[in-house]
Amino acid sequence: MTNKLLILLAVVFGLVSCDEGDILPKENFTSKKGFSVRLSGNVSGYDDWQNSDGYSLVLAGFGDPTGSMDYAVISKNIQAPDADGNINIVMSGIPDGDVKTLEICVVNRLRVKLASFFVRELTTTETDTCDISAGDVDVSMRRMVQNEVFSPTCASCHGASGKGARGLFLTDNDNFNPISKPSGAVSGLLVVEPGNHLNSVLYRALIDNAGGALHQPHADMLEAKRRDDLLKIVELWISNQ
Repeated sequence: MTNKLLILLAVVFGLVSCDEGDILPKENFTSKKGFSVRLSGNVSGYDDWQNSDGYSLVLAGFGDPTGSMDYAVISKNIQAPDADGNINIVMSGIPDGDVKTLEICVVNRLRVKLASFFVRELTTTETDTCDISAGDVDVSMRRMVQNEVFSPTCASCHGASGKGARGLFLTDNDNFNPISKPSGAVSGLLVVEPGNHLNSVLYRALIDNAGGALHQPHADMLEAKRRDDLLKIVELWISNQ
């Protein structure tokens, strides 16, 4: 009796399985493997990011920005260049369609992009392996401070019109160096005192208008969503002088 019952149940379950429809062959299920890139270039300023307190120099892929932060979809730390500054990076598994740009950039611990030094837009026709040449790229902290702090927030008063307020020029001009220059706004202090950000008028201006010594507001100039990180980068740059 027991054997007959088991046989009957097997037949019933078999009929139910058939009613579920055909079982698709395994090869009909595909996964999106993405593509790879080989990036080459010559970088300067790489050493600035060693021991940089949670900030990393990376090759990263980004999608269309959504929300208030630009998070890396995928990233890979850039390893030390050779003696001539050359880098060669291979990054695999880049999701097709999810990544719109590949960038040499600095990210924080959350992989939020703070600054980019090289950007390559991707197309919908990328091959399985894409070769990219970045050419010569300055990835130094000084370059980041110029691009993300001086040029967008300071240069309009300090040099863009050909005149620098208080004798301070912060345009993208290698002929001017704020390091060890006496401040025209705060007597007895330097614009940037090497190794001492708290004694540097430039840093203090971004914190609290140099203790209220500056007539124009400086403390709210930095982009709000990146303010803490940008202040930290300025601090690190000054501390490394």
